[in-house]
Amino acid sequence: MDHDYLSCAENGAPHSASALNNALTKLCSRNGFPHLTVHSLRHMYATILTEQGVPLVKVSALLGHSSVHTTFEYYCEVMDENEKIIGFMNDLFVPGGGNENV
Repeated sequence: MDHDYLSCAENGAPHSASALNNALTKLCSRNGFPHLTVHSLRHMYATILTEQGVPLVKVSALLGHSSVHTTFEYYCEVMDENEKIIGFMNDLFVPGGGNENV
């Protein structure tokens, strides 16, 4: 029985966080990406939403936080330092650092 989980082990139980992180580590390594974890992907998702101007209350709901205050504590720096985050993401994920003239 899979309990309606998105990703299950062969026995139907949910994958452990370590199993997903191990698979993600292998995937990143094979494709030349920096090391990522499931938690870092979640943080990246919230950061991108915040950078795109999605209201914090909506970001909070999408992350499943019980309070907007929790989301604010973790992402208030994102709202203050968008340029630093965009530069960081470009340096890691865009060939040439995203500085090409398009």
